[in-house]
Amino acid sequence: MVDFPPLHAWALAERTHLVQLYELPLWISATTICGTVGLMLGGPVGAALTDHFD
Repeated sequence: MVDFPPLHAWALAERTHLVQLYELPLWISATTICGTVGLMLGGPVGAALTDHFD
């Protein structure tokens, strides 16, 4: 009898692999958005907002 690894272990590994593939674009877009917002807040938008609150 061949001893296979349990099915749930394989499914979990496969799922983790798929999640990483799907999460990569999400992480890239999230870091891009955060970077853009950070630049905007550090730039003219941030200056306009702080002037507005003064």
